[in-house]
Amino acid sequence: MSEKELITDFLSSKVFALAGVSNNKDKFGNYIYDELIKKEIKTYPINQNLTEYKGVKCYHTLDSLPEKVDPLICSVKPDAVLNLLENAHKNQIKKVWLQQGSESKEAIDFCKQHNINVISKRCLMMFVSDDSFPHNLHKFFSKVFGKYPK
Repeated sequence: MSEKELITDFLSSKVFALAGVSNNKDKFGNYIYDELIKKEIKTYPINQNLTEYKGVKCYHTLDSLPEKVDPLICSVKPDAVLNLLENAHKNQIKKVWLQQGSESKEAIDFCKQHNINVISKRCLMMFVSDDSFPHNLHKFFSKVFGKYPK
């Protein structure tokens, strides 16, 4: 599949798991969660240290989710991604978005070795956010410089 097809397939999902919500209001995972919820996209927040996020139950692992979820959005530090991907593989998750700052060569290699469709080096918000600043600017320059998925 082309990168554009991977992104379209990923975004066609009805339910997402998002690893990376935090009590730290400045963390990007929180912003992703808020945008998905604003668009009425069912999203399960995951953080092993939280029991609740913004009044919603927060799950400690993918194993604890109340239903099967595919895909997974990772907005965590790179050193936490491999464990998360191993758990994703165990839970038969086949679509993963490694938000910028979460990816590593090891994580991408793991996904490829386990037939997990992985999107990396892309900001999810360019594709799910309405055309508001700064995402519209990011999208515009990606297109101008030939970096937008084809």
